Amino acid sequence: MSNPRSSTNKVLSILATPVGAAYGAALGFRMYHPPRRAHHRRPEDFELHATERIVELPSGGRIHLWLCEGARDRVVVLGHGIGLSKSASLTHAKFLRKAGYTVCLFDHRNHGASSFHYGFRRLGEKFTSDIVEVVAMLRATPEFRDAKIALFGFSFSTFPSVHALTRPDFAVDAIICDSGPVDDGRALFERFLVAGALPLPGIFAEGYAGFATRSAMATTGLAMLGVDWPPTVTPAAEQVPALLICGENDSITTPESVRGMAARYPRFQVEILPDAGHLEGLKLARKRYTELVLDFLNRSLGAPEEFPTAQPPAGRQRWID
Repeated sequence: MSNPRSSTNKVLSILATPVGAAYGAALGFRMYHPPRRAHHRRPEDFELHATERIVELPSGGRIHLWLCEGARDRVVVLGHGIGLSKSASLTHAKFLRKAGYTVCLFDHRNHGASSFHYGFRRLGEKFTSDIVEVVAMLRATPEFRDAKIALFGFSFSTFPSVHALTRPDFAVDAIICDSGPVDDGRALFERFLVAGALPLPGIFAEGYAGFATRSAMATTGLAMLGVDWPPTVTPAAEQVPALLICGENDSITTPESVRGMAARYPRFQVEILPDAGHLEGLKLARKRYTELVLDFLNRSLGAPEEFPTAQPPAGRQRWID
């Protein structure tokens, strides 16, 4: 005999399917246009001396960054996760700065203190351009013109960090990725939703309505990115060393999908941290995580030159392209 409650839930799920599809599409849009969060922490909270800088984008808009100066011959550019800001990367910035590196933290567009882009198409290129323009401004600055530069992406920002290698005039010396990227884009969106990263009322979490919600969210997310993924592996990309760190228990950017991505590139290596979930590596395995990152940077960039311990007070500058 059928369960009346189960039958009722099934009917409700069927009736909610069109609404679930619309809700999924709205979630796809919201993911790239999240509610704006103020910086919940600042460099001085981590005893970091930072200069605020603005990168004016050629296509309009601006990128806000914090520059923590160390050795001028070695620079690490830090991104952040989706819906977060560069303040989420300050813990990483602290140990990198302590090791001697100049650290540049930036907000992607639609995040933190950077400008808002109300776009529906080719957002993947926009987020990639954020990275390309930050690196270009560093290269245009006399003190960093000859520096070796590494990108450090986190979850969402790992994707444009790797995608930037498809740009013909773009080059960096190394890439570090924490929790991503993966080779199965559509499945990633569905896992992201199932993991609770976005608000999902119960009726849209399972059954027919759940399938419609997940499918619409993934379809919308991919369409708005508007880039081929995985990206073409260019000859230049084959030469760039990259360290991909993934948690053993990461249910969003799973170890299998990260390994699949890394297998496409001859100089990409994967390190799996036991018992860690998404973006939990530094929190749960600080010593191992720090050693992995610093050893990789030392091999890829070389040790930073001696740097002054005294730094100028924080200030504000504007870079205009």
